Amino acid sequence: LGEEDGARYQRAARIKSLLVEDIARADAATVGKALASGLEALATEIGLFANWGEMHRLGIAHPLSFLPIIGGRYRFANHPVAGVNQLIYWCQNGLMKNCPDSMEVDPQTQYVTNVERNPVFNIPGDSGFAEGSDEDIEARVRAYLEINCAHCHNPRGLAQNTGFYLDVFRPVDDTYGICKGPTASGTEGRGGREFDIVPQSAPDSILPYRMGPEADTLAARMPPLARSQVHTEAFDLVTDWINNVVDETYPNADACGDGGGGGLFGLPGGLPSGLPTVH
Repeated sequence: LGEEDGARYQRAARIKSLLVEDIARADAATVGKALASGLEALATEIGLFANWGEMHRLGIAHPLSFLPIIGGRYRFANHPVAGVNQLIYWCQNGLMKNCPDSMEVDPQTQYVTNVERNPVFNIPGDSGFAEGSDEDIEARVRAYLEINCAHCHNPRGLAQNTGFYLDVFRPVDDTYGICKGPTASGTEGRGGREFDIVPQSAPDSILPYRMGPEADTLAARMPPLARSQVHTEAFDLVTDWINNVVDETYPNADACGDGGGGGLFGLPGGLPSGLPTVH
């Protein structure tokens, strides 16, 4: 970003932070009124899109559209920096609110043991499992995918219509990509592949394809921003996980064989009931 663009971004980010503080102080009736206004705008605009893939572009013209999706994920900060646990430093210096009354620190690792944490993706064994074990590899893959992908790939994110969600709390099943067909990737985005994750076959899986060197166009690369180079270390880890950890025992793993892809739009049984029809 240039200086001018950077200044604009800072002003926009400040608006969002102020809005969140205002909403936290507002009563339910005030927030409800604002939501009702936004839903009216949604009902008007939803018919403008020819297909579900274009729903990515839906913008609701009301203040709540500024609400952030990512939020504070303290589980990524539960690790030492310069010998001091980052969460403890933030709490002691007034940089984080709603801190626990007590935080128990492991003297060897400097991790807060009574607060959840995600491992550092490129430190084998940082998950707490045996270094290089299946559990360790999967935990580090999931931590990487959450912090790099789940801000869009979540039920409220820009990629909500994909049905492919990458938070660390859900099971690794069809919603996590196991034998799930793509919904909005287009021809370039899938690279001739049929499923997001094919057990024991990274070359046939869309996920590592879009992270890796074969995805050399804007339509194919993920993430769509800040992806001018391949993050080789992460690509290798995800490839290793799919090839050597994900197997036929994972939920929905049998769907790759019958071409089902998890149902219409990659979702079991198709679209959920009650959604509006787009013509």
